[in-house]
Amino acid sequence: TRDDILKFRAQLQAKKKAPKTVNGIIQLLNAIINYSIKHKNLKAFNPCTGIARLKVDDERERFLSLKEIETLKAKVQDDDILHMFISLSLVTGGRLETILAIKKKDIDLEHDRITLIDLKNESTYKGFLDSETKSMLQTKLPLLKVNDFIIGGKHTKFPTRTLQRKLLKVFNELFNEGLDSRDSKHRVVIHTLRHTFASQ
Repeated sequence: TRDDILKFRAQLQAKKKAPKTVNGIIQLLNAIINYSIKHKNLKAFNPCTGIARLKVDDERERFLSLKEIETLKAKVQDDDILHMFISLSLVTGGRLETILAIKKKDIDLEHDRITLIDLKNESTYKGFLDSETKSMLQTKLPLLKVNDFIIGGKHTKFPTRTLQRKLLKVFNELFNEGLDSRDSKHRVVIHTLRHTFASQ
C-alpha cells in the first residue's frame, strides 16, 4: 500500500540514507512494480504513484580559485596523463568522457581551437586553447597518428576508472581533507574542473 511505501521510505531515512539515495530506491521500486503490472500480469495499483520525491540539496558549489589551480597543476606536473587531462578540462570545460575522447585530428593549433564531442547530448562544439595547453600539445602531437587519443593509449581511450582513482587521490590530498565523503557541495571532484572553467 501507499502507507507501506511511506513507512519504508521513513526507515531508509532513519538509517541516514541521503535523500537522493532514498529517491533512487523508491524510483527503482516504482519501475519494478510498473514492469510487473505491464509484463507479468500483476493485478495491482502501483502504490508508488503520486509519492513526492524528497528534496535534494546537492548542487555542487565548489570551484577552484586561481591559487588552487596553480597548486593542482604543480602537484600533477610530473604525471603526463593527469597534467594533460587537467589542462584540457580547465581550458575547455569538457566533461570527463569528452576530454578522454579527444583525438589528434580534433586539435587545430593554427587557430588555437579544439573540437569536443558532447557525448551526453550527442553533438560537437569548439573549445579554445590557452598558450600553456597549446605548448603541451605542440610537444605531444608529433608523436601521435591522426586517430590517436591525446590522453593515454594510442588506439583506445585511457580507462575512466583509472583516471578517476588517480585524480581522487590528488583531490583528497589537496582539497578534501576533513570533509565528509557525502559532502557533495564542498568536495572537489572531477566535475569541479568543469565548474571552475565556468566560474573563472
